[in-house]
Amino acid sequence: MGIGLLLVGLVVLVLALALLGALYQAIATTIEQRRYPPPGKLVDLGGYQLHLNCMGKGQPTVVMDSGAGNSSLDWLLVQPEVAQFTRVCSYDRAGYGWSDPSLKPRTSQQSVDELHTLLVKSEIEPPYVLVGHSLGGMNVRLYASQYPDEVVGMVLVDAGHEELRAKLSQLMTPDARQGKVRKLMLYKLGQMVAPFGLLRLLGELGLVPQFQEVKKMLMNCIPEGKLIFNILKASWYRTHFLTALHSELTHLEESSAQVGAARSLLDMPLVVLTRGVQEPNPGRSNQQMKQFEQVWNELQADLVSLSSNSTQLIAQQSGHYIHLEQPQLVVKGIRQVVEAVRNR
Repeated sequence: MGIGLLLVGLVVLVLALALLGALYQAIATTIEQRRYPPPGKLVDLGGYQLHLNCMGKGQPTVVMDSGAGNSSLDWLLVQPEVAQFTRVCSYDRAGYGWSDPSLKPRTSQQSVDELHTLLVKSEIEPPYVLVGHSLGGMNVRLYASQYPDEVVGMVLVDAGHEELRAKLSQLMTPDARQGKVRKLMLYKLGQMVAPFGLLRLLGELGLVPQFQEVKKMLMNCIPEGKLIFNILKASWYRTHFLTALHSELTHLEESSAQVGAARSLLDMPLVVLTRGVQEPNPGRSNQQMKQFEQVWNELQADLVSLSSNSTQLIAQQSGHYIHLEQPQLVVKGIRQVVEAVRNR
């Protein structure tokens, strides 16, 4: 009888804590939505809305896509500068930033389909210069291959490559592979606990190392770094952020195949921006890091070869987030492509 009562008590306690956590999460989310409204507009794609933020005037229109787990806020140092010489739009893929989630698998093809629908519904007419960072670089390449009459130029910002996953797998140790599996499991666990406020609680206590790394980078790069970090946290604490990130990462192989199958040589103006600072990774030895960077740079050179009218710019003072660490170099690359399009 005593053990039975103890078990009942534990169940009641767990349910009470879950209820309090869910209430905490709901109240905090409501406050954040009022405090940080979307800077752009929400566009209905048929059951869910995507956030689109445009500024400036002129043609061609520059459209920017972010990396996995990132949002339109990544472009806040670049977009206002580009708006000085043409129209420029950034957006949040489904599940990120101010956009609603989507139940569809987060592949590059899905992102391309949604971006095209978003531009059509928003009456953002071509021609476009597409700008993509990391995974966003793969997305914009796929878009350009499927809508060649709409895209007149591209800027790839330390962009991903369809062969990267396969080449790196040859260099990975068993421990490194297990580390990637554990990381995906953590994202899955985060999805489970986020509705009950546990992820938020851990983040607010400074117990999520990844959050602190982003905060440090933002504080070093952006005058309003603390405010931007708080806005980002508001989206990270939602279940659908981790759901979207987990889906994009688990579908990387499929996305790579989609981009590889659509690969074609171009004659449009293309600027490839490549990091000049090696990305730190505590899980890799110095030798492994050198091998990783060699593969990365070889694939960046391959991206340059995609067009007969291409230029590569090396960001000597920047790691992967060139648009935050050396935004003027990204602006320079975009301006170069826009002017080349206008002078044709």
